[in-house]
Amino acid sequence: MEASTNTLLHALATDKQITIPGIFDPLSAKIAEIMGFPAAWVSGFCVSTSFFMPDENYMTVDQYINRLSEIRRIATIPLIVDCDEGYGDMINTLYLLQNLAKLDIQAICIEDNAFPKINSFKEPNGTRHALESVESFCHKLYNIKRNFPELILIARTESMIVGEPLESAIIRGKAYKSAGADFLVIHSKNKRLSEFKLIVDAWEDPDSLVVIPTLAEDLSFMDLKQIGFRIIILANQVLRSGIHAMCSAYGKIKADAGINELNKDTVPMKFIFDLIDNHYKKEALCSISK
Repeated sequence: MEASTNTLLHALATDKQITIPGIFDPLSAKIAEIMGFPAAWVSGFCVSTSFFMPDENYMTVDQYINRLSEIRRIATIPLIVDCDEGYGDMINTLYLLQNLAKLDIQAICIEDNAFPKINSFKEPNGTRHALESVESFCHKLYNIKRNFPELILIARTESMIVGEPLESAIIRGKAYKSAGADFLVIHSKNKRLSEFKLIVDAWEDPDSLVVIPTLAEDLSFMDLKQIGFRIIILANQVLRSGIHAMCSAYGKIKADAGINELNKDTVPMKFIFDLIDNHYKKEALCSISK
C-alpha cells in the first residue's frame, strides 16, 4: 500500500488541481482505479445507500470498517474516507481510526454534525440539523491529530447547511485549522459559480479548501478550478448515475423495448471478465514472485 500512500500525499501536496470521484464498494473502487484517478472518496452516504440504509448513522462503525476492508482487498487506489461525525464520541472515533490505520488509510474527512447525523441535503422533517460546538469539534480534531499525526485530516463544517452565514463557517474553519485540520470543506447547498466564489474569496488559504459540489448546476470542473478550488470531490454522482442507469434498464425491460435497446447502454461481458480476471492474475503473479 505504500505506493498508494505516496501517490495521495504527492497529489495533495504538489498537484495544482485534482478531481476525485466517490466510490462505495470494491467494483466502483476498481473501476476508479483503472480509470486513472489520483484518489477516491469513500462516501458514507453511498455506502449506506448500498446497504439500503438511511444516511443517519444507521450503518454501524463495524459495517463501515468491513466495507472498507472489502474495498482495500481489491483496490490499491488511495482513499479519502468520509467518517461522518466520527460515529459518536471520541472513543468511537478513535476505534474507527485505529481500524482505518490497519487498512493503511491515509486521509479522512470528519464533519461537525452532531451525532446522530442527518444527511446535509435531506429535509429534516421537523428535526433541525444540529452541529457540535466549536470547542467540542476542535477537541475531536486535536485528539485525532495527536493520535494519528501522519493522517491527512479534512475538516468539514456544515455551518452553511444549517442556515448560518458564510462568516460563521469561516470562524469555524479557522478554529478547525488551528486545531489540526490540514484541509477544510465549507459544505453548502450552492448551485451557482458566484456562490462558490464567495467562499473562496472569504477564505485566506484557498489551497487548503476542498469543494464537494453536490447540488451545483451549469458549471464545469474547470470553472471551479479557475475560481481557486484545488481539490474537487464528486462524492455521490457515480452512485446516482448508476441508480439512474438501473432504473432506465428496468424500465426498458418492463416496456419490452428489446435486447438491442438494452445493449446500447451496457458494457460487454468481456469487459467484466477482463476487469476481474486481470486483477486476480496480477495478484497471483505477485504471490508467486514473493
